[in-house]
Amino acid sequence: YEENGGLNYAIVNGHRMAYIDNKVEDKPLILLLHGLPDHNFLYRDVIRILGDEYRVIALDHIGYGLSDQPLELEYSFTTLSEYVDGFISVLELADINLVITDVGGPAGLGFAANNPSLVKSITLFETIWEAVDDLENSNYAPPFQEFLLNIRTDGIGEDIVINQNQMIAFLDQLTVSTMTPEVQ
Repeated sequence: YEENGGLNYAIVNGHRMAYIDNKVEDKPLILLLHGLPDHNFLYRDVIRILGDEYRVIALDHIGYGLSDQPLELEYSFTTLSEYVDGFISVLELADINLVITDVGGPAGLGFAANNPSLVKSITLFETIWEAVDDLENSNYAPPFQEFLLNIRTDGIGEDIVINQNQMIAFLDQLTVSTMTPEVQ
């Protein structure tokens, strides 16, 4: 973390959200929003590459990485979007170039839709457009819908993610190359 500006925390809705900020002042701002099951570590090399020309901030969504993981929250796309909005407000960010992937997509797009004057550009990759909190009635492809419903089910979700490590297997099916052990 130190190489990329150090680990920081912002208090949003009473919870700590971890983030990296290279603190390069007077440069365009890039805000990196990760996906599932990642956290800001995903962007460690990106920050190093962009760090001379941009102020780069990579947050950990609430419930992910080194951010607080409050048990009372419902971890929905709406919740993620509300916490991204709160994070940006606490840090008083503007002229944001959003870079979003996976579940960062609906969170970032939700923020951008509600705050267009604060967003300069949006870069999307490997994301979904529509924030669907009602998975049972979603239009997601049936295998993806079933997987998401299962990992959100008490007992089943823990078994799938922790005991069977199916999250890695699921992600591996979506990649065009083999994930190396250090990435897994």
